Order: sequence, then C-alpha cells, then structure tokens
Amino acid sequence: MKSNVRIKQTAALAAVLCASAAGVAFAQESDTNATTVAYWKLGAAATVPLSPSGNGILDLATNAGQGTIPGTVSGVPVSVQDLWFQGPVGNSQTYVTDVPPASLFNGNNYFNAGSGSWDCGADLYSGPGGSLTCDNTTYGNNFNGPDFTWEIYFKSDTANDPTTGNQTQFLIFDHHQSAYAFLSLNDNSGDTNNIGSIRFWSWNVAVFGIDCRITAAQNHGHRLDDGQWHYAAMRFNTATETMNLLVVNQDGTSTETSTYITVPLNPGGSGSQGPVFLGTDEGQNEQFDGEINQIRYSNASLPNSQLLVNASACNAPVFHNTASTNTVAVGDVLSITPAAWPTQVLGGPLQYQWQLNGVNLPGKTNLALSLFPVAASYAGTYQLVATTPCGGGSSISAPIVVNVVPKVPTPLARWAFNFTEAITYPQATVDDVIPGESYDLITFNDAPNPSGIGGNGGIALTNAVPPVTMFINGNNGSTNAFDASFIQNVNGVVFYPAGPDVFDFQTSFSLELFFRSYGDQSANGTMSLICQGTDGGNTVRYSVNLNQASPGALNFKPERFS
Repeated sequence: MKSNVRIKQTAALAAVLCASAAGVAFAQESDTNATTVAYWKLGAAATVPLSPSGNGILDLATNAGQGTIPGTVSGVPVSVQDLWFQGPVGNSQTYVTDVPPASLFNGNNYFNAGSGSWDCGADLYSGPGGSLTCDNTTYGNNFNGPDFTWEIYFKSDTANDPTTGNQTQFLIFDHHQSAYAFLSLNDNSGDTNNIGSIRFWSWNVAVFGIDCRITAAQNHGHRLDDGQWHYAAMRFNTATETMNLLVVNQDGTSTETSTYITVPLNPGGSGSQGPVFLGTDEGQNEQFDGEINQIRYSNASLPNSQLLVNASACNAPVFHNTASTNTVAVGDVLSITPAAWPTQVLGGPLQYQWQLNGVNLPGKTNLALSLFPVAASYAGTYQLVATTPCGGGSSISAPIVVNVVPKVPTPLARWAFNFTEAITYPQATVDDVIPGESYDLITFNDAPNPSGIGGNGGIALTNAVPPVTMFINGNNGSTNAFDASFIQNVNGVVFYPAGPDVFDFQTSFSLELFFRSYGDQSANGTMSLICQGTDGGNTVRYSVNLNQASPGALNFKPERFS
C-alpha cells in the first residue's frame, strides 16, 4: 500500500490550475541560467498546446538558443520544451504533496521543491501506463550535448522491495531509438551487488555501453530505492572525456564517481536523436516505481556550485577494498591499486598518498602505485591514504601485503647452431632448443648457400666450438658454431622474425653469448654481436658490441627512452 496521499487531477482541472498559477508560481520558479535547456517541475499538469493529449508539464527554462526545430531553420523559442503525457495516462495523472526536503536544494539559488511531485509509480508502473516525453520532432534535437548535465529528484514508492529491487527501473532515457544516455536503478541486478544501485549509461564510437555506477555499498549503505528522497546528476565533459555521476541522499550524505572514456560520447547520426522519456525506458517496459519531483537538462557539464542540489557538503572518502596479498620477484615491477578504490565525494578531487609500513612514500601520490626495479626492502604492508581537499577528512585503504621473492629465471630461447633446416621458413632456420619453446631464428643473405640448404639465405657453420671448461651445469658447446664472417660483406642477417615482442624486456633479463674473433678486429670499428630493436629493428633497445667503447672492448648498451 502506498503511504502518500494521491491527488487525482483531470486534464480540465490541470488547465485551470495552470491558468491560475502560470502568472505567479511558474514565473517565480523559472530558470534563467544560460546553460539551461529544459527545466520541469512535476508537481502539477498544465495544458500543453501541441500535445496530442493536451496535458503535460511546462518547461520553466527561459533562456534563448535552445536548438533548431527539425526540418526548419527556426530556432526553438524560449520556454517551450514542454513534456507530453501520452497513452492511457494522457488524460489523468497522479500527483502527491510529498516533496524533497529544503536541505537538498542549492541555497545560493532560487531552486525549491515546489508544492508537489508526480507519482510515476501510480501512473506508469502500476497504473494505466503510457509515457511522459519531450517530443523532439516539435521542439528540436537539443538534448545532444556534447557537454550536458541531467539532474533529477526522485523517491521510490517502496523501500528495499524484494521484487522491484530485482527489476531495472528507468528514470531518464535520452534519445529514443538512439540511446545517448540514460539513468536507471537496479540495472544488471543479476549481479546482487547492483541491487539498489544507480547507473549512468552511454556509449562512444569505441565502446557500446560504458557507464558510471554507484552501488548501495558505495552510497554509505543507502539503496537508491529505499523510500527516501535522492538527487542524482549525470554529467559529461567532452574536454576531459569524463562521465560523472553524483548522488546526494536525504540525510545529506553524498557519493560521486567518474569514468574516463578516451573519446567523446556519440549522440547518433543526423536525424536519429529521438525524444526523451522520463520515468520509463523507450519501450515503456521498465518504469520507475516512485515519485519524481523535478528534472533539469543543461547543455554544459555544470560545476557543483551551479547544480540544483545543495552540493556544499564536504565528506570523508570511503574505501571499499578488502585486504589482499601480492607476491613479486626481485627486479620486477610492483603495480598495485586498491581492488575497489575510494568513492569520490563532494568537496573536490581526492588527494592520494601511498604508505609503506605506515611511512609516506615520497612522490607516490597517484591512485595506482608502480615501483621498479623491486628490491627485497620493498616487502611490507602498503596502504593508500585518500584525503578530501576541502577538509572533510581522510580515509585509508585496507592493507595490501607485498611479499618479495628471489627472481627465478625463465629461459626463453637458446640457439646452439648445431645445424640448420628449412622446414618452418623458406630460409634456413636455427631452432630454439629449449623444450616447449619455439622462438626460432631465420636467416637471409644474398650470398650463395655454402650448406646446400635452399637457394640463398643459408648459414655457414663451423665445427670450432668453445672448450668444455667454459661451461657449467652440464652444458657444452656441442658440435657446431655460426661463422658470422660469411655474411660480413653481403646483405645478410640472422634474426628472430616479426611476432610477439618476447624480447622487448621491460624488467630484468639476462643475455649470454659465446664468441671468438679472427684476431684483432679493432680496425673494423663497432661490431654488433647482438642487437634487439623495435619497429622492425629501426629503433635499438639494447645491444652487445665490440670496439664501441674502445678498441678491443666489449660493451652492453641498453637504450633509455623517456
């Protein structure tokens, strides 16, 4: 049983109320902000001249420049982005005297709750059905962004209802047939964490279905369908390519989250931007079971100071992660982030500081922590401290324990040059002899093949190998070696072909090489024994060279790119 008293008003009575109030109440409640495209208070119906049913909600925005009427060059006049009731609900709607508390409204502006709210739950969810829509064919396609802010005050008619809590309920659906942005409750509730959540959904060219979501757990334990008044704003800033969702609860607590999407949102092609639906989805199948007090659309990503809501609160951040353990090897990269980072709250962007065993790590002030190369001293307990710059306090994450272990080498490739074959590639191939690995070398050169394998591209082998005394762990020089002098004066190379960048090491690695020169080679200048590169070898990452540092010297030269 719904607890609020519902006041039934017919279209005729609504028209009388509109006529008596339009010159007073609506004038006082108009929105003159330059960025306001539409502002609807849903406390009473009015006669909407162009509506098929004649019944709707007046637009209280009075700024100019609200778009162009489709098929014309005419600009949309001020104060005509009216809502239409269509379908069975078109001739009669349900209004209640229940409104959000004054504390939820921005005290620096003239915004207020008005005298009533529309009971969408009585009319669309459990009543005659239908829709409440802003018709773009008549009023123009001006709900497209690229920057925008949608704001809404809403309250569910049920409190934590086990049935509706498992059903998606739409509050705002912008662009029928194109789905530019929508705001919904309990979306994807198959995941029980999403029951009682609110979701701002949109899409860009790269990803269909990106979102910002605030769960009940993140919202200080408040479900968004808990029978209390809530305010929500979904914002998009095209300059920062960031979606933002803000919730302020009836008790004054608030939660805010953002999603960086890498490219701007896509409003759809020309002519595909359909009307806006309120309180239901475009198919009118997933209605909101509750009350809506007012909704505003602005063609800018508004700062908190310009919102309808009282956004002056300054709350401490809230972490949602649990304790965890990581193991990393000496010399590797340590990368950690709290599994569920702190909720951004009103009062400005959070400031971060990582700690190791309770001591601040200098310069480590990002949400993610990266340390390289890892040393044994890096073992310990890491925690992230998040602070609200407005003075709302700080919070610390659950501990992340890091264990540092010795580095265990993982052999990737070993080329013994015992023989070559021409099965895998048309050129001669030098097999990777490590079991389970297949990083084979191939050869190419313009000289005749001395080994009789293929046409050209062979590799000269010699039976001169290092003495057994140079080896340990049961290794030996086997029977053959590569005679590099064969390709000294021809266009030739022995290389690992293009493929996975398995040798583009970002952490620790070891290279081993047995070699012998034919006497003093210092007159020949720098001679590369091994050269690893990216971009097909055009950019050297590291190399082992003779005569580069000085005549007869050997040097290992890693390149540093910043």
